[in-house]
Amino acid sequence: MRVLRHTRRQTGLLFSAVVTTWPDRLDEVLGWLPGALVINVSPLERTEMNTLVTSAGVNGHRSRAAVLDQADGRPGWAVTLCELLASGRGGDVFSGRAHVAHVERYLSEATTSHTVLDALACVAALGGVSPEMLYALAPLVGVAPAELSGMVEGLAHNGLVESVEDVWRLQPALCAPLVARWFFTSPVRRPWATLVDAFPDHSLNLASAVMSAAEVFPSSQARAQAEKWIHSLSAPTSWDVSTFAVVAQYARLDTRAAQFAVNGALAVLATPREPEELYGMLVDPLGDAATRQLIQSARQFLLPEAIEGLLTLTVGDRRRRNSTPDHPLRVLCDLAGVIDPDFGTSFEIRARLLRAVLDWMRRHRASGEQWSVATEALAGIFSVEVSGNWPDPGAPNTVTLAHGVDAADNLSKLLGLWEQVVPLLTCDTESEDRVPCPPVAMRRDT
Repeated sequence: MRVLRHTRRQTGLLFSAVVTTWPDRLDEVLGWLPGALVINVSPLERTEMNTLVTSAGVNGHRSRAAVLDQADGRPGWAVTLCELLASGRGGDVFSGRAHVAHVERYLSEATTSHTVLDALACVAALGGVSPEMLYALAPLVGVAPAELSGMVEGLAHNGLVESVEDVWRLQPALCAPLVARWFFTSPVRRPWATLVDAFPDHSLNLASAVMSAAEVFPSSQARAQAEKWIHSLSAPTSWDVSTFAVVAQYARLDTRAAQFAVNGALAVLATPREPEELYGMLVDPLGDAATRQLIQSARQFLLPEAIEGLLTLTVGDRRRRNSTPDHPLRVLCDLAGVIDPDFGTSFEIRARLLRAVLDWMRRHRASGEQWSVATEALAGIFSVEVSGNWPDPGAPNTVTLAHGVDAADNLSKLLGLWEQVVPLLTCDTESEDRVPCPPVAMRRDT
C-alpha cells in the first residue's frame, strides 16, 4: 500500500485502490487510506458457497458438507479446505484438524500471545462460557477478567466465537480438534486436570469434550482420559439421560466402545422402570436413550448385540412401521436396503445383518411372535427394493428421495445367502422348547 500510494503521487495518475482485509486489520488499512469508504462484506450464503465448492471440484455429499459446515460462509477458508481434499488430505478436513491449523496461523498473525488460544481451548472444552464462567476462567489463563472479556469480544468480531443467549461459544467445527490439539497432543499446552479442578460442576460438558477430541484425533492421551471417565461410572441402571448422551459419544470411537455402551443399554432395558408423566403422557426417557444407543451402534458398526437387542424390542411392539421411523424393525429393514449418497448400496450390510438375525433366531424360537419378528427382518434383508433420502449440503431445504431396485450383482449374491435361511424355516422336531415356523410368520402383508 505504501508503494502504491507513493506511485500514485509521483505519476499523478487518478485511480482508486480497493483493499480487502480482516476486521481486526481495518484500522491499520484506514491509516493507509484515510477517508476510504468501508464496505462490510457478510459471509456468503450457503447456496453461493456451494457453487464455489463444486467449482473447485468437490462434489461428494460428505465432502461438500464438511467444507460448507467448517467454512461457514467464508470463501477463503472454503478454498483452502477444497485444496486439501484435492491433495488427498481428506482426513485432516473431516476431522477438523486442518481448520484448527488454519485458525492457529491466523491467530499467530493477529497476536503473539498464546493466551488467546489457551482461552479459546478452555471455552471449547467447557462447551461455552457465561460471563460468570469467564470471570472464573480469567485467573486460570493468567489474565485479568476485563482483559479476557476484551479478548473474547475481539474473537467474536472476527467470527471465531459468538454469543448465544449470553453464552460465548466457539465455532462448532473448531471445538473438538482444538481441545485435542491443546490438551491431548504432545507437548501438552495445558494439563486437562487444571480445567477439571477449576470447573467441577461442568464434568459432563468436559467429558463430552474429551469424547469429541478422542473421536477426531488419534490421541492416546485423549483416549486414556475417555476411558478414565467411562470406568468411573456407576452401574448403567443409575445413569441419567445426560450421562447416556456422553456414553453415546464414547460409543462412536470404535467397536469396543460401542460394545460397552450397548451392554449398558441392554442392562437398562432389562430393568423394570416406572414411566414418567410429561404433559399428560407417559414417557420413558431412559428407555428411549437406551434404545437410541442400540440404533446408533447398529447403524454405525452393525454390532450383533445391538441388532439382536432391537429384534428383542420388536417383540410385542405393534406400532405401525411406516409411520414410526424409530421402530426397531423398521430401522433394521431400512439399513438393509439403504442407498448412501456417496457409496450407493452395500451387500456387506445385508450379509452382516443376516448373520445377526440368524443367530437371534437360533436362540429365540419359543413363540410364534418371535418367529414373526425374525421373518419380517428376513423379508427386509432380502427385499429387492432399496431407498434413501438426504438433504443437499448446499441447499438444506432440498431433499433427495431415492427409490429403486438393488444392483443385479447384489441381488445374485442374495440368492446364495438364502441357503443359510432354509434350514431354520424347516420344522425342528429335535427340540421341544422350539416352535417351528408358523404359517402366520411366513405371510407377507401387502
